[in-house]
Amino acid sequence: MALQTPLSWLQDFVELNQSPDDLAERLTTAGLEVETIEKIGENWGEYCVVGQIKKIRKHPNADALDLVDVEFGADKPITLVTGAPNIHELGNSIPEPAPKVALALTGAMLIDAYHEDRALKKLKPAKIRGIASEGMLCSELELGLSEEHEGILILPDDAPVGTLLQDFLGDTILHFDIKGGFSHLLSMLGVAREIAALTGQKLDKSVLPDLSRTEVLEQPPFVELEIKDPDICPRYTALLIRNVKIGPSPFWMQQRLLRIGMRPINNIVDITNYVMLELGQPLHAFDYDKLIERANGDTPKIIVRRAKKGETLLTLDDVERKLDSEMLMITDSAGLIAIAGVMGGGDSEVTETTTNVLLESANFEFLNNRRTSQVLKLRTEASERFGKQIDPEGTLQAALRAALLMVENGSGTLEKIAGDLYPRPKETVSLELDPFYVERLLGIKISADQISEILNSLEFKVSGKNILKITVPSHRMDIRIPADLVEEIIRIYGYENLPSTLLDDELPPQHSNQKLEGTERVRDILVASGMDEIITYS
Repeated sequence: MALQTPLSWLQDFVELNQSPDDLAERLTTAGLEVETIEKIGENWGEYCVVGQIKKIRKHPNADALDLVDVEFGADKPITLVTGAPNIHELGNSIPEPAPKVALALTGAMLIDAYHEDRALKKLKPAKIRGIASEGMLCSELELGLSEEHEGILILPDDAPVGTLLQDFLGDTILHFDIKGGFSHLLSMLGVAREIAALTGQKLDKSVLPDLSRTEVLEQPPFVELEIKDPDICPRYTALLIRNVKIGPSPFWMQQRLLRIGMRPINNIVDITNYVMLELGQPLHAFDYDKLIERANGDTPKIIVRRAKKGETLLTLDDVERKLDSEMLMITDSAGLIAIAGVMGGGDSEVTETTTNVLLESANFEFLNNRRTSQVLKLRTEASERFGKQIDPEGTLQAALRAALLMVENGSGTLEKIAGDLYPRPKETVSLELDPFYVERLLGIKISADQISEILNSLEFKVSGKNILKITVPSHRMDIRIPADLVEEIIRIYGYENLPSTLLDDELPPQHSNQKLEGTERVRDILVASGMDEIITYS
């Protein structure tokens, strides 16, 4: 699965003291493959700065164009011509505070929005309908931030006028190819945890909420919860946020979403996506009042069950989905409201009129979820994560993190009680590890203290001296046997630190494997006949 991680976001969790290239190399050698490094703003240089609009007036020779005076820290403002609709609609009046904009001066290298290849083009002096234009107000597309180019980019009020745009908006993004065995890395926190272990830095979790401040009940007063099949829904957590105001999410959040290719929608939906990307736990927001209406004014009831034969659901993408009895659904007393872990339904979605939000943070069995996504041919960011096994211990933390962001950015109030059904809590995995076993597998001696230090850096709990007793953190669903621990040890210790040694003796004679050779011959014949062979990671 592809994953993009802006370094500016990772720095919420860990200090980065290496160059992007060095960091990418270290991560790749540890098994976290960095495919490309994208540098946002590297082509802007000194020609793109933060500006502030000072005056707008109509172009004398074109009704659809405007003349704009922009201050950018020089001795006098610059005058330019623009046809941006979000400037034209202002007329001659400038709101207070005056809009901050991304100003490109003559000589800037910008993306050509009018050509499909999106090549860089040097901004040259221009005369538009008889008026000289000394620069350009940029859209997100022209800056390479997103595909949006319907209007110019409006910067937040705290953007310092005259600052190089690269210093204000520039970023570096690591593009990863996450394999199935590394599903715990499908988040900013997961990657940051890896970086902290590899670089000896401390993982900073200060942005995460304090769970002890929330009362947790199986049946909160605002919703009834029922899980029909806990084998495929181990946990379901719900929070209620009242009196929210739907609107755009803050600029910094929109920019982080855009950097990884996710289009901002509104503050509530954006926050659910943001926390999913941050912590790896997908979330879903329901319009709580719609659920009350569907319950005929009573307290809503959320029922997690398998679909019934012949049931259908109109999903948020306006497609009527035909369901089968193996698919897990989120329902209420009136019927279906979501395909669990894949996509919500239209009857309960958050809209601009929503005032109360029921927030879902659940855990679904990965094989069942993967099958549902494949049968429906419906792949989403949520299903991609649920299909790779997610830690059920993270539902409450993610829900509370999102709810607090909604309160902060949506002017809402959070019910201090969380609903949480967790009928079969995940068992803690404990293993024993003998340092001599590590030496036998790796061919080098690593002391018990070194082993403890490495595993502690990955949030394993280690005790004992001769035989180490290891408690596996809940998010490491892939660790089951001592050999898995040895793999973690050498990843952090560094494969490059293994010494090159010659064999002590000749290799023993190899006996042919008739069964394997027969299989290979069959494969060769099939390929020679024009068939294609598919080799997967599983």
